[in-house]
Amino acid sequence: MRWSVRHVATRGVLEAEERRQVRTTHFADVFTCNVCYSHSQLMKWITREHPRVDRVACPWLIERFVDKQAEFIYVPSDQVASEAQKRGATAYDIKDVELGHHGPECSFDAFVHKYGLEKDAAMVYMAKVIRGADTADKAITPESVGIEALLEGIRLIHQPNDQKQREASRPILDALYAYCQKKVEKAA
Repeated sequence: MRWSVRHVATRGVLEAEERRQVRTTHFADVFTCNVCYSHSQLMKWITREHPRVDRVACPWLIERFVDKQAEFIYVPSDQVASEAQKRGATAYDIKDVELGHHGPECSFDAFVHKYGLEKDAAMVYMAKVIRGADTADKAITPESVGIEALLEGIRLIHQPNDQKQREASRPILDALYAYCQKKVEKAA
């Protein structure tokens, strides 16, 4: 598998070779999988409806680092597996799938591992924050409880529209990533 360094801004992807301008000053170099990033066919991702932390954080990660054109589908819990098969979608954040909870780690961790994003120290810390917000281990980072509260507030504002909730969560997750970048930069 071939990897590239891509320049990522907190409000979107900035491709070095395209030299597009982005209205933000927060940038980071991250490793992305060329095969996944340049995937010519639209990737479809499916999970349970009425998302909480993991089910909005994972789409953010996918759009920023894996496939910026991905499609996200939310369905009732008992329909995820059958709908995934019908639609040719990848199920995530459900029991017994690769991109789900494993041991103490949540689905966000599974995406970080699968796509080799652990090379990015800010992403590693962000995964820890998301894990704390999504699991019972609330004390894993001091930021976890606050992120959980913010994402729950967005859920309450936008329910029952899962897509609007996902979209409204982006700025919070962009801000969290920028914060994590600065935090690991200071620690280094």
